[in-house]
Amino acid sequence: MGTIDVQSLFGTRISRRSFAAGALMSGGLAAIGLSRAGGVSAAAAFGIGDTAYTSTDLNFRDAPSINGNVLDVLPEGTMLHIYDGPFPADGWTWYQAAVEAVDPPFVGYAAGEYLTPVEGGGDAPRYPVGSQIMVITDGLNVRDRAGLSGAVLATESYGAVGTVTASNQSADGYSWIEVRFSDVAGWVATAYISPFIQDGPKFGPGTPVYVTSGELNLRDAPSLSGNVITSMLESTLGTVLDGPVAADGWVWYKVQIASGQIGWAVEDYLSVANTPVEGDIGPGARIEVVDGPLNIRSGPGTGSTVIDRAAIGAVADVVDGPISADGYTWIKIDGNLLEIGWVAVEFCRVIQ
Repeated sequence: MGTIDVQSLFGTRISRRSFAAGALMSGGLAAIGLSRAGGVSAAAAFGIGDTAYTSTDLNFRDAPSINGNVLDVLPEGTMLHIYDGPFPADGWTWYQAAVEAVDPPFVGYAAGEYLTPVEGGGDAPRYPVGSQIMVITDGLNVRDRAGLSGAVLATESYGAVGTVTASNQSADGYSWIEVRFSDVAGWVATAYISPFIQDGPKFGPGTPVYVTSGELNLRDAPSLSGNVITSMLESTLGTVLDGPVAADGWVWYKVQIASGQIGWAVEDYLSVANTPVEGDIGPGARIEVVDGPLNIRSGPGTGSTVIDRAAIGAVADVVDGPISADGYTWIKIDGNLLEIGWVAVEFCRVIQ
């Protein structure tokens, strides 16, 4: 057999809203001169009713051929139940299989060369207790015990993060782990999760931050069980003191807000607050929005009505202020195509 197009068989996950989507590269293996003889294993022999998992991100098709339409790209480690096959075609060995951890089962065709038997040929990926995982499909059932017969306690959406509390158990052809999410704890199939790896802390000590969506609870401990100290409104400013701490499926930072109160908040609703450039911020100055969209209000204060929003890069003239209110410094601006109103200086810079 000659060169193959890897795009026809497996892809790299680039979508965060389905199992996966995309392809490795245009041209596939043919583009870099590799052939099937260069390292693709022969297909294992599967019988109807066998269980396997994908050994790479693998295209799942509507027919046993590289010409079949791609239904989805199954992430590495996805558990499959063999329904039919083998079907030799296009130099590959195809099996009809189903993802049965979803309802109804998701049925399609996969190349056996990228399927690994669960029994006798390997085991599903394992997740150590205390590690964090992320849901990589929409609608993952959380059950009260390991197995498809377990009662569904809740359904978690794509991107939900949880902490492993009990390691792998095998049941009904799947590998299961117990996970604690922010709203429920229970058992999930490992075919629909992946390790959650954070690319370093989002904030460091001393970082100025603001609340991106109110009302955000400030708690006395980095946990949903922590007592609520106060509810912070959108645009509330604070300074990071400590963190991150992972708990209850969330990542927490200890912050001190303008009122002096100190507590823990979830990072998902915090963003870096840019400090203004030194200079005269009174009438006649010209400012640029550096963090937005920035609320333009009818008066100087977070309680005033939002009348417009200024995008990052918007430029305006200062016509009044500054005035201190609600922990911010407010200026009244007049900008092209913007309503005349008040904004917090903390999210602007003086440009002249």
